[in-house]
Amino acid sequence: MKLISKINYNFISIAISIFFVGGIVFYIMLRSLMLDQTDNQLIESKNLIEIKFEQFLQQPNRYIWKDGLISISLKDKTEDNSTIISDTLINISENNIASAYRKIEFQHKHNNQLYRIKILKELSFTDNLTLNIILLVGGLAIFFTMSFFIVFRIVANTSLLDFYETIKALKEFKIAEPENIKINHSDVDEFEYLNEVITLITSKIQQDYKSLKEFTENASHEIQTPLAIIQNKVEQLIQGEEISEEQMKSFSEILDATSRLSKLNRGLNQLVKIEGGQYIHTEKIDIQNIICKNIDHLGDMLLAKDITVIKNFHSHNKVSINPNLAELLIFNLLKNALMHNVKGGKIIISITDNEITITNSGKDEALNINLLSERFSKGDESKSLGLGLSIVQKICRYSNIDLSYHYLHHMHTIKLVFK
Repeated sequence: MKLISKINYNFISIAISIFFVGGIVFYIMLRSLMLDQTDNQLIESKNLIEIKFEQFLQQPNRYIWKDGLISISLKDKTEDNSTIISDTLINISENNIASAYRKIEFQHKHNNQLYRIKILKELSFTDNLTLNIILLVGGLAIFFTMSFFIVFRIVANTSLLDFYETIKALKEFKIAEPENIKINHSDVDEFEYLNEVITLITSKIQQDYKSLKEFTENASHEIQTPLAIIQNKVEQLIQGEEISEEQMKSFSEILDATSRLSKLNRGLNQLVKIEGGQYIHTEKIDIQNIICKNIDHLGDMLLAKDITVIKNFHSHNKVSINPNLAELLIFNLLKNALMHNVKGGKIIISITDNEITITNSGKDEALNINLLSERFSKGDESKSLGLGLSIVQKICRYSNIDLSYHYLHHMHTIKLVFK
């Protein structure tokens, strides 16, 4: 939920609660005031009747006077002499519908005769007036609430433009670019302070990344030099005449270890570049040509393990990806399918409109999907899977490619879906 929506939701919830409680209180107070006014009118009528009782006595026992009813009846004995004001329902219409009245009932003595007098005033006008006032006030409250809601939303959206500009600048920020993040000035103090903090933090991140990048490049370069010297010296020793079989085995292990260390160094360097976002440029790449080229490069290794490559190319579409990443992606996938294959096995490569699947034979159990992309994860033979699949996963995340793996009928399949 957006911040504005959250504020609006809370505002509407609180406003509805206040209006509900306030409406009940307002109705009770308004009706009480209206009844007080009606009671005052009844008391005034009572006082007038007591003053001019002789005139009223000449009228029928029950008759309409002004906007109310008057009833005068003779009593034989003294009853309660108090004045009573109450509500009552009286049916005086032809449709048998009772109407609400406000009644004042009192006694009056005239010529040694006791009379019971009732004055009734219909409440329909009072109730209608109360209802109209409540509807008017409620309508005004709703109008002002909606007006405030609309004005607040417009003002909030306008005020948050600087915030969204800052978010946009953060999304477009590239840590590998030499330029600092560019954020527009804001006339809101809080947003301006936020922009200053973001600018300071991103600048520090760029400095740290630059230092890490330089260290990685320097370390990679410095490691390659002694490795090359070690390989060269070992190869010279191997070419010597007085080399025993045990020494030859030791030298081969040294060469294998230095070769793996050299590849590991290059792999780590590639991972740092991918994670640092150095492969920004993209173009339409013919994946089919890259696959065929890498198969040719791995030809000797495929021949040594007697592996058959089956190509099912059903499409020749080009995909948008960085050329260097495309080469790394296909090479690591094919090399993984080769290195973890069995002698006399096969590799099946299928290409459709936006999908590439590489299926290879291998050991008769599925790989641990949780360890598939971990660096240096171990197989059952305690042989490291290396950085290949980790690089593949990084490239897929960076290039917005869906990567999946499944195992079926002794065949391992890795599937790429280009979006």
